[in-house]
Amino acid sequence: MKIIPVLALAATAFVSAAPAAAENYKFTREGVSYKVNETARDGVRTLQGRDSSGTYFTYRVRGSKVTGVYGRQPVSFDMPTLEADVREIASR
Repeated sequence: MKIIPVLALAATAFVSAAPAAAENYKFTREGVSYKVNETARDGVRTLQGRDSSGTYFTYRVRGSKVTGVYGRQPVSFDMPTLEADVREIASR
């Protein structure tokens, strides 16, 4: 399981404000590029896309909990575990 893509996307989701409508964006982290479509509905933010290796993902952010799938691997983690990573991104 690739942890870095999960953490990178979750950190991005945590730092950015929830969009009112679908928002598409790209970013690169630790040499991996991501294409993301982010939507929000009923308090749940959904991030869908793929990384530069072609692996697809879907993450749902509800409060401080992130669940979803990266490739075919289910993932689940709490946002507070990313606090240091988020601070690093925010300080740039």
